[in-house]
This record gives sequence, C-alpha cells and structure tokens, in this order.
Amino acid sequence: MTLTVARVLVGAVFLHLALGTIYSWGNSSVYVTSYLRVHDGHVTSHDTLQVFSCALIGQALFMSVGGHLEKRWGPRWTGVFASFILFAGTYLSSLCTKTAQLSCAQFLYGIGIGIGYIPPLSCGYRHLPSSKGLVSGIIVAGFGAGSFVFNFVVTGYVNPNDEKLPDGEDYYPTDSDVTNKVPAMYRLLAVCYLGLGVVGSLMMTDPVEESREEKLPLITEEEGSEAAAAKKKKENDSSMTTSEMIRTSTFYILVPCFFMCGTGGMYVSATYKNFGEEYLKSQADSFFATVGSVGSLCNGLSRVFWGALADKIGVYNTLVLMAVLFPTTLFVYTVSISNPNAYFVTVAILFWCYGGNFSLFPTITADIFGALHHGTNYGVVFISFGCITAIGIYIISTSTISYEEVNYIVVGVGFIGAALAGLLKGTRR
Repeated sequence: MTLTVARVLVGAVFLHLALGTIYSWGNSSVYVTSYLRVHDGHVTSHDTLQVFSCALIGQALFMSVGGHLEKRWGPRWTGVFASFILFAGTYLSSLCTKTAQLSCAQFLYGIGIGIGYIPPLSCGYRHLPSSKGLVSGIIVAGFGAGSFVFNFVVTGYVNPNDEKLPDGEDYYPTDSDVTNKVPAMYRLLAVCYLGLGVVGSLMMTDPVEESREEKLPLITEEEGSEAAAAKKKKENDSSMTTSEMIRTSTFYILVPCFFMCGTGGMYVSATYKNFGEEYLKSQADSFFATVGSVGSLCNGLSRVFWGALADKIGVYNTLVLMAVLFPTTLFVYTVSISNPNAYFVTVAILFWCYGGNFSLFPTITADIFGALHHGTNYGVVFISFGCITAIGIYIISTSTISYEEVNYIVVGVGFIGAALAGLLKGTRR
C-alpha cells in the first residue's frame, strides 16, 4: 500500500467518523428527551425516536445524490460539502425546543451523512479495486466507531458528574445541569463534525484526476498491459446502470435481505440505553455510555473483520454467518436483560454483527451489478433499506408496544433475513 492510498483511507475514515455519529443517538436520547420535556412535559423517549428516524431518512434519500455529486465534483469537494451540511443540521439542533423542530434539523443532519457516505467508498475502490471487501471494512469502520468517540464526548460534557436518573424516573429533572447542557452539546458537536469532515475530505484524491466521467474503475500504470485493459473493459461492459439494476429480480431479493438483516441493529443502536435503564436501574449513567461506546467500537472494528472475512471465505458465506448470529444474539439479549454482564456482552455482539451489513452489502452490490455505477447503485439500495427501516422505527415511536415485544418481532425478522441471505447466495452460483 502506497502512502497516497494510506492517506486516502485515513481521510475517508476521518470523514466517516463524523458521519457515523448518527449512532450516538442511543446514548444521547435520554438527555435530549429530558431537554425537550422542559418545553413539553408530555414528550417521551418513544416520541423522540422519530428524531432518529428523520435523520435516517435524510441519510437514505441523499446517498444516491452523494454518488452523483461525486462523479461531478470528486470525493474531496463532495465530502467538504457534506461536512458543512452536517455542521448546519447539528448547529440548528441546538436551537430546537420541540420534537418536530428537532426532527427537521436532524433530517438536514441526515442529508449531510447521506451525501458524504458514498464518495470515500468509491474513491477507495478505485485505489484498491481487487480488495473491495477490505476497503469497505476499513472505511466504514470509521462510521461505526464515530459514536464510540462521541459517546464519551457527549456524556463527558453533558453529565461529567455521572448523575443518575432520579428513583422511579425515566428522565432528568427540568432544572438539572444535565438537561440544560443539551443545546451547548449540539454546538460543540457541530464544530467537531465540521473539523473532522473537512480535514478528512481534503485528504482524499483519485488515482487519476484528469477526467471525472466514468472514472471507476481506472487503469493505473501498473495495469496498463493489453490484458489488463481488456479485463477492465469487460468489467465496465458488465456493469449495470441504476435503471438496469432495478429491473432485475436479484435487486428485489437484495433490498429485503438488507432490510431484514440490518434493521434490527439500527433499532438496537437507538434503544439499547432506554431498554437497559428499564431493567438495570441500579447502574450509573456512565455504565450505559460505556456499553454504547464499546458497542460502537465493535460496530467499527467488525466492519474490517467482516470485510476481510468476505475476501477469505466469500462475501455470501460471510453474509449468511452474520445474518444467523444477529437474531440468535438478540434473543439472548432480550431474555437476559436483568444481568448487566450479559447485557454488556450481547450489546457488543449485536453491534459487531450489525456493522457487517455496511461492509458486506456495498461489496455485494458491486459484485452483482458491477463497479462502474457502484456509487449511485448502492445509494438506491441504501435508500430502500433506510426508508423502510426509518418507517418501521417511526411506527414503533407512535405505538404503545414495549421494547421487549419489539425485540421478539425483530428476532423473527432477522431469521427471515438469514433465509434471504441464503437465497441471495444461491442466485450467484
């Protein structure tokens, strides 16, 4: 690996660290909900799940936009643009006092995530076209690890004295220092995200900068032989455009598979703290922050692991393994919630499995539909996954169903996803 490639990958990870802070919601939701209750005492953590779902919808809807912008502007300036949108959405969140206002601000924040997500991956694939699984794993490890870093930042700033929730209460008092620091927390995060995103984006460059048209994959000097050129032409010719992709039957297996394998992890990442606090009331706030941060670290590191494993045993075998492990662990997580050690371990494993989706499905998309239009194709695949997941989370937020009951539903959904993963594997034989 050359210094240039290393610099690009480090920059891509920096940008994804900022983008991946969407997973910090699971840790910060109790603080934010407590703050909103200052202005509306009827707001609950179920109500504020819609804030998280709006951020997810923003990400999903604009991922393909990021792919289109990257073709015109390149990964560097698309990443810078995304970073400023991320900053704007987060800063505006500090001014919000109602759930609807915060949902709109976080939708803008999600737009920044969506636009910035694809360009680092496409850039990395162009530098290392034969190691897409590893590239996906390294880059999206930053996305998964973003909340590992910022969970500590958030809790350390908002609740430095490790103040527990009052006995019998689910939220901090309206006059608590924890509650009153939420607006300043958002302003601090906005500055951090902007710095990480801009620095990371400026580190990313393509192997060749002359032309931005159909630049993936590029032929480097080392691959300049006639045989290599013929191989690249064949790969280009076999790549599908987005309109061609959505007319294939495989697309309609891939999208439900992504949803059923990934939605459970998205749900757990948003609710693990609220669920844990219902049964582990004796645990300090720092315990849940640590659980979430370790889970986020697992989310990040696992993306490298699953990506590397996919390069070893095949991406479809890896997907089936991951898809079975997640719902099995989620069942254990639900039935053993009263044990803090079991809770800690199962949350870590759930995040470990969840992270694999975001190194495996980009790779699978490129494998099935080709690399040439990967940015826009994966954007459409993710839009489908993200919107369906966000709608599901929104429905949960407006219902009276308990977290435990939802967990059991998600276990069933996860096993259906595992069956679809097996079917997807069968289509590639």
